[in-house]
Amino acid sequence: MDLYQLMTQKLTNIFMYGQKINLYISVILVILLTYPIFCNSDQANKTIGEKSNWMSGNWGLRVLLPAGNIKEVKKYDPVKLVNQIKQLKSMKWVMLNLTSGGYGGRFTAPNSILKGKVIDDYFPERDLLLETINLLKKNNYKVIVYFAADGPLANTLYNRSVNEDRETKRIANKYLKNKKSWENYLVDTKKTNDQLLSEIIEYYSEKYGKKIDGWWFDHGKWGDPEKYIKAAKTGNPDAKVAWNDKKKNIQISILPSKIINLWCMERSHINEDFTAGHITPIRTIEPWSHFNDLVIQDVENTKHKGDTKSGIQSHIFIPLQRTWRGGETRFTSEQIKNWTRRVISSDGAITWAIAMRSPEHQYPGVSLEQFKLLKALDQSILNNEN
Repeated sequence: MDLYQLMTQKLTNIFMYGQKINLYISVILVILLTYPIFCNSDQANKTIGEKSNWMSGNWGLRVLLPAGNIKEVKKYDPVKLVNQIKQLKSMKWVMLNLTSGGYGGRFTAPNSILKGKVIDDYFPERDLLLETINLLKKNNYKVIVYFAADGPLANTLYNRSVNEDRETKRIANKYLKNKKSWENYLVDTKKTNDQLLSEIIEYYSEKYGKKIDGWWFDHGKWGDPEKYIKAAKTGNPDAKVAWNDKKKNIQISILPSKIINLWCMERSHINEDFTAGHITPIRTIEPWSHFNDLVIQDVENTKHKGDTKSGIQSHIFIPLQRTWRGGETRFTSEQIKNWTRRVISSDGAITWAIAMRSPEHQYPGVSLEQFKLLKALDQSILNNEN
């Protein structure tokens, strides 16, 4: 048993059995006392690199475009989406998906190199991604591209589906055909998944050039950061990159049968320009949980771990609703304002992942309920409210 586990056990026992204090408050106090020590011990006194200064003290939004060779891509109107987004005057960037969210087997843009060589489901005929980027650029927004690093192999999806709910299993089975087609192509070309995905990333990087200001790679465990980051910067060497991979975590024992692993804020790879900032997984705690306030404090209290020459921009990525794509939101307007203001006033950056209008991709635009919360946040920042 290490020092942290001992402290947690001792303090929890005291609060549970020695005093009549709510257990939830007890656990929060334990974490508040120890979280800075275990997450930040090697991150203090680092400087934020100049390379990512357009992110410093600002916030952005992640939206999802329909992907693949489907009718939703053909019918989607990005003008209506951007007309809604541009109402947010204090926001600096929008994160757009090149892959279909966490599933890497569908794309939001065509690929002339692979056309006719893999099943048609992967790539649409229409370049919806470029159309949306161009509209955002006309309104002076920076653009960050989201990319699932496991691609059509979708390792994260298939590996989780065994023990997941029925809907996740259904999705996994639906895309199994896509996976097999991809595997066959890898065998025929004698390429690894990393090699082929690097070529795809480079293809889009060169195609869009400086219209892409940053990349956010998900499922980093399944990709090669050296290859992918190099490929991402081919078209724009100044593009900023984040790599979401293993994080240091703190194990909290709330009850004998309840353990929470809280993710720390740190870089996943030396070539990152800003932290991926993925909060503790939503399967563990809800996004609005007070446990996530500790990540906000982390931004306030430290300059994040990086090499001593350039440092790294601190950044948080968090959904505004129960899941990354939908569900209810229990965030209050004041909590959103509070967390965002604290991050940006500490020279940090935060991206809010917002659900699209329901049913997803049937109507262009983001959830009206969540958008009201963002409008209130925007006005608060414009008014310089404390």
